[in-house]
Amino acid sequence: MSSFIPKELALGEVYLPPLLMVVCLGYLLARFSMLTLARLNLQRYIVLPALVELCFTTIFSVLLSFFVIPS
Repeated sequence: MSSFIPKELALGEVYLPPLLMVVCLGYLLARFSMLTLARLNLQRYIVLPALVELCFTTIFSVLLSFFVIPS
């Protein structure tokens, strides 16, 4: 039953919800992926880059929440 209790991440004396940290890390990974695509000149094949970045953010956030920072 204790596995269902929500957990928080503590930075000093500031408590942060795990979802906030996961989404921030997911956005950073998505931004890095989009920059990598731009450097490889593959971004020209993407019609809506903002939508692709949002999708990357969602995918990375879900993967991080399952495997890296489980709540």
